[in-house]
Amino acid sequence: SLWAETLTVLVSLTLGAASVAPIVVIEPDPDIPVADSGESIIATCLAKYAKAAASINWESPFNFSFTQSATPPAPDGTVTISSPLRLSPTREMNGKYVYCVVEHPALKTPE
Repeated sequence: SLWAETLTVLVSLTLGAASVAPIVVIEPDPDIPVADSGESIIATCLAKYAKAAASINWESPFNFSFTQSATPPAPDGTVTISSPLRLSPTREMNGKYVYCVVEHPALKTPE
C-alpha cells in the first residue's frame, strides 16, 4: 500500500479571529491501489474548518493530477477544502511518499 496511516495535524483555533487555521487531515483511499491498474484516487487531503479558505497543493516525484473543491461556508464562516490526488500506481511507487501541502494566512509555514 502507498499509504500506511492517516495523518492528522491539529492547529489551535482562536475564536473571533478574522483568520482561523485549518485542521489538516489526509485520508487514504479505502481501496488499496493496485499497480498498473490505471489512474485512481490515492488519497484526499482536507483542510477543515478554516476561516478564510486554505489552499491545497500536492508534491510528488510522480505524474499526478488533483482538484480542489470547497464546502459552502458554515454559519460560523468556516470552510472545508477537499483535494483528491489522482495518479496511476506502479510497482516503483511502493513505499514512496507524496505530500499534501496546505497554505493558509493563519499558518506560519505550510503544513
